[in-house]
Amino acid sequence: MNDTYPGREPHPPTTQPLHPAVPRPAADPPTPSRISAKPPAGAADALPGDLPVPVTIWHVTDLHDRGAHHTDTITAETARLLVAYYTSGPGDAIVSLGHEPALAGAAGAAGCTYVAVSSPADLADLDHVAGTVRLLVLRWPPQHRQLPPAKTATAELTDLFAACRLLLAHNGYTIVAVTPGDAATDYTAHVRLVVPAARRAGLGWLRHIVAVTPAAATRPAVHAPRETTTPAGVDLLVFVIGDRHR
Repeated sequence: MNDTYPGREPHPPTTQPLHPAVPRPAADPPTPSRISAKPPAGAADALPGDLPVPVTIWHVTDLHDRGAHHTDTITAETARLLVAYYTSGPGDAIVSLGHEPALAGAAGAAGCTYVAVSSPADLADLDHVAGTVRLLVLRWPPQHRQLPPAKTATAELTDLFAACRLLLAHNGYTIVAVTPGDAATDYTAHVRLVVPAARRAGLGWLRHIVAVTPAAATRPAVHAPRETTTPAGVDLLVFVIGDRHR
């Protein structure tokens, strides 16, 4: 991994209080607790041969407070931040692969349209919103089944990202939530599948967000292997169409 922070594309100021019922534009997002607008000195992420992408740390407080939806990767605070940063407000379309209750709630609070599909094949049924989706969220690895072999996973991911690209607006974002808790397959192994597949489908890697509890924020490296099935952090990989340098 590359440890050179490129010093570009800063996030907007994050000193505003959280008002979940009053959506704010993407330039002035709500702050559920505390967000590092810039990551620790030297933090960046890259695959060999690629330019590094910025790493942003989101300090959220509800990663361990999941209520009835104890398997949710996207918590309420994380969902509100995603909607605030990566949509422009009422009327925007948000799609998720698999139902994300917290994301549905955040979308409704912001006046956005939320659509969930149960499988990658179902994305083809959303041709009526093709080219208009502002935010598309999916999880990796696949839920409720074993991780396929690398060759199969690469082909599946490439097809999935191609379908995502068709749905995205020109200024839309696809965000992959890398599910924590698999000590045998760490973040680095997942990203080496996800990023090249996205590139082949015409999506560029823009940013790596790490949503962590305050207690987990001091872990030594954002790409360290997970050593527990209790999620101390969630890795969110942000992709855009074509050129990532917006």
